[in-house]
Amino acid sequence: MFSFLSLGFTFFKMRLSSNVIISLCATLTHFTGFVQGEDTCDNDSCQKVQPCREFNIKKIGPDSKSIIYGEAHGRLGNQLLGYALLAHFQDELGMEAYINAECRQYLLGIFTEDSITVPVIDSVYCDPKKIPFTPYHSHIREILTDKSYRTGKVLQFFPTHPKFPFGYRPEDHWSKEQEAMQTKYVHFLRETLKFKPSIMTKMKKTMKGVAKKLGLKPKEVTYVGIHNRRTDGLKFMKDNFQQDPLDADYFHDAMEYFREEYENVAFLLVSDDMKWSRENIENREGDLFFVSDGNGDNPESVGFDLAILRYSNHTIITRGTYSMWGSMLCNGEYYTEYGSIVPTHLQG
Repeated sequence: MFSFLSLGFTFFKMRLSSNVIISLCATLTHFTGFVQGEDTCDNDSCQKVQPCREFNIKKIGPDSKSIIYGEAHGRLGNQLLGYALLAHFQDELGMEAYINAECRQYLLGIFTEDSITVPVIDSVYCDPKKIPFTPYHSHIREILTDKSYRTGKVLQFFPTHPKFPFGYRPEDHWSKEQEAMQTKYVHFLRETLKFKPSIMTKMKKTMKGVAKKLGLKPKEVTYVGIHNRRTDGLKFMKDNFQQDPLDADYFHDAMEYFREEYENVAFLLVSDDMKWSRENIENREGDLFFVSDGNGDNPESVGFDLAILRYSNHTIITRGTYSMWGSMLCNGEYYTEYGSIVPTHLQG
């Protein structure tokens, strides 16, 4: 078994408008070992069942594509990270990459079936538990730059190991190669992942309704998505990193920043704790809209929240992988506890 794991927390590096590189706390779960053979895809939310084939190590020659397999545990942010890495190994490095059925099922609760291009291992191989994977625990830069990894190998990406209790954590692997990889897989997801029609319809209706309340057309509004992560994330950050929750003043300061920088701003707040958000974050200018139902257990609700962030012009984020994806997929300016961060393409 293998895992690339991050205990629900990592740092991902971003560039401030002042071009200072910083690290921002982002929650990741660990990518944990493929449970080979236990996730056979046999329902409507998985890949269609096709005749599987027996794995034969003798057919893995020096010129055959390397096989790499990974699994992410946790919610949407974690699943997206695992999927993004494996999609990069598949499409950019030419490896034979696989996800597990859990990952595919989770993503298909939010995205269309044709969006998910990395296959489930159980749908291809009948006996994945018998595949003699070689653990990969090296710096990710090696797999990105050493072409020998791309042929003739059968790899487990960061299996569980006492020396690597948190598995693969992006902050431990930062390099120009990893930065380039991240740029590519974010672009890939922006271009290929399509939200389910029901989610897109609800998102568009919501944005149109907000514009109408402001007496504007949607194209005249500067939408700023706000993600307020709370619930289980608060205890995790306190227990593991001694970080207190972001308070209401953080959101008030962030909103004031965007009001000063842009015209016709509408703030669309999504959260896993809408009760706290409504009770603590003040709608001082009549431009704040609480649009989420806060149901983190419902895939379409989670997908709607992400779609709001994805299709906003800019974002205000908190801690966690979900916030990280919201800001990166949005591709606009994003406000963090470290201040405003302006992506390179928006810098004058």
